[in-house]
Amino acid sequence: MFYFLLFLGKITIVQWKDSDFYNKIIDGIKSEIKVEYELINLNGDKENGLKIIKNLNSDAILTIGEIPLMLCVQLDIKKPVVFSGVYNPERILKEENKNITGVSLNVEYSEQFELIENALPFVKKIFIPYSDTSYINNLKWKDWKIILQKVNKKEEINDVLQNAKDCDLIMIIPDPLIISQDVLSSILIFGIKNKKPVFAPSEKIVKSGALFGISSDYYNNGKIAAEIMNKVIKDKELPKIMKMKEFKTYINMETLNNIEIKMNESVIKNAEKY
Repeated sequence: MFYFLLFLGKITIVQWKDSDFYNKIIDGIKSEIKVEYELINLNGDKENGLKIIKNLNSDAILTIGEIPLMLCVQLDIKKPVVFSGVYNPERILKEENKNITGVSLNVEYSEQFELIENALPFVKKIFIPYSDTSYINNLKWKDWKIILQKVNKKEEINDVLQNAKDCDLIMIIPDPLIISQDVLSSILIFGIKNKKPVFAPSEKIVKSGALFGISSDYYNNGKIAAEIMNKVIKDKELPKIMKMKEFKTYINMETLNNIEIKMNESVIKNAEKY
């Protein structure tokens, strides 16, 4: 992405609110940023956030979290914006937002499929419920059969899950409806009841009962965002949006015992366990 920029100096880092993972992103940013900055916490307040972002005098903005990025798009901010801490930024960005780039929290599906294959070699058919098609692009892996099932509202999930009974694994993607509390709970209960492994996109969901899953390295997400901003300042150009290549693996050992399947010992050894 080539977008000519005038001289840039000071930037503003805009954090959505206090949380452990946002703070890890901030630590990553601070470790790598090479330009003068101020840090503003919106404290989870959208209305005040709109006013703050609209009146920023800095030359560029580095956002942390989905909402600050959405506010920049809503306000049609023209200065360079680099985002961090966001899943599927394509849902938010418009074609005309050529001044916006960053690093998403998404891990390439190929990386996730490779982990699943290494952990559970018997998996050949996986089931993926979704509500938003932006989350299911490029879902192919070797000779696997990938069953995609649309969920229009949370009340449908139990009926939808009946189609997962002959699949080897259920994969949860970071689709807002699918990871909502009621839908997520139904998936996890179904997995335990039917002894189906469930793969999750976050440590929190693994703790809640999914067999295993991944989480982006939040510190590294912030570090990469800072590297992008450094490049914006130095080269006066916006690089392409990046995805995460590094992640952590988590396993719920209680779930592993309950569903009575065999998992690759090397994957277990290298994962964080609950």
